[in-house]
Amino acid sequence: MPRFKEFLQKYREKVIEEMTDAIYTAYKMRGKIIDKEKIRKAVENAIEISDKLAHNIFDNRADPYWIAVNHYKNLYDQPPAVQLTGVFDRLLRAPRETVLETIGDNIIELKKALPNVVKPEEVYGDLWYEFLKKKGIDPNELNPEKKKNAGVQKSQESISAEARELLGLLRGLKYARYSDDAVSEAKGELKARLEELLQKPEENLDLIGLYFTIGGLIERGDFERAEELLRKLR
Repeated sequence: MPRFKEFLQKYREKVIEEMTDAIYTAYKMRGKIIDKEKIRKAVENAIEISDKLAHNIFDNRADPYWIAVNHYKNLYDQPPAVQLTGVFDRLLRAPRETVLETIGDNIIELKKALPNVVKPEEVYGDLWYEFLKKKGIDPNELNPEKKKNAGVQKSQESISAEARELLGLLRGLKYARYSDDAVSEAKGELKARLEELLQKPEENLDLIGLYFTIGGLIERGDFERAEELLRKLR
């Protein structure tokens, strides 16, 4: 059997294509469709991981071709190659800290490509979070669901804060008995704040919607409805 590097020099593209197709098919059979380009990147990463493990952990005593093939033949039992973290731990009997330091960067890339499949946190536990901390990476950035939830919470907090500010503005109008000058001044403040938010519309869609709504209600003189809405949002 040829050495891994020799084999890849000749058949690299073929190996990547075949493994990508096999993984894609394995998932499709389970009713899951994953972007083939993401799988391909994962396979390329897996090959690089095999090479690093052989030369840094095994000290060149094991050919990474054996590692890749050993995992590949069990593909349909444990798909896909992107779950190499657990497989390598069982194969290596090496300290997890050492393994993580060796292939951690590759695992991060795998996690980015297929975050719902690659779960190093389940394999390495606290070591994984310590590794990310050293790299200055927020774990939520690699977890789309947590990132989404964090974004929703931040948006809700922003809306609540702005609603309280707007309530203060409406109270001022009430004390001024909704005089033309007070209403005109309030419209000017709303317009200025809206223009500020529109500098980065992709980050402020919820607040832009809020200001458009309150501005429209004030324009129509429907102050009571505006206040009622803001009380619900604060």
